[in-house]
Amino acid sequence: MSNVTYVGDMVAEAALEIGDQNKIRIQDPDWITIYNKAQREACERWNVLEYEYQQGTQPTDRYAFPDLMKQMRTLRTSYTPDDETTFYDLKEMTDDEFRETTRRRYSVATAPTHYFARRDMFHVWPMPAAAVDNALIIICYSLPSRIVSLSGTLLEVPDICTGLIIERMVIEGFRNTDRYEAAQHRYQAWIADGMKVEEAVEDRTDDRRQSVQPKSMRNPLSGMA
Repeated sequence: MSNVTYVGDMVAEAALEIGDQNKIRIQDPDWITIYNKAQREACERWNVLEYEYQQGTQPTDRYAFPDLMKQMRTLRTSYTPDDETTFYDLKEMTDDEFRETTRRRYSVATAPTHYFARRDMFHVWPMPAAAVDNALIIICYSLPSRIVSLSGTLLEVPDICTGLIIERMVIEGFRNTDRYEAAQHRYQAWIADGMKVEEAVEDRTDDRRQSVQPKSMRNPLSGMA
């Protein structure tokens, strides 16, 4: 594995920055809490952590979102999921389209073609006729898992976010050592830096210049094919 970043090394850098390199004022259990807070806040504010979750379909129309999902990007499906080349994107329905399409009758088919997202769940349409393991892939922005140990734990967000997480830990370290003015000053700068990091993460995969984007990206069509 290349470009690995260990959380313990990040904590050591943050401790050095606040002048507590021996971790006398803030010890490892508290640094774990600080790290979890820093990484989660970064992922809550900015779309920097992307995950794929795979689950099966059932003969039902409704499915729960993954526990740590923040925002869905794409929902894909296949009724032959053992062949990775057979997955295709489901098209999103608007509220009006979903209500009209499912009025009085919910269609059943081998595999769905559309989905409708709600606050805490989503529907697929038509409803699958049978259960198929691993038939859905949810690509989404996610919140991070909590860590329980500094030893051997890897950074969960992309490496480009390393400095952002360290800086947020430094800010919290200042607060924990009663240097509130320094913490507040650096927090405002951290917010501005986070926006830049999010753009840098997006630039890894997306060219957002409209002149080179496919027409479908510039003018997305919602709903039915």
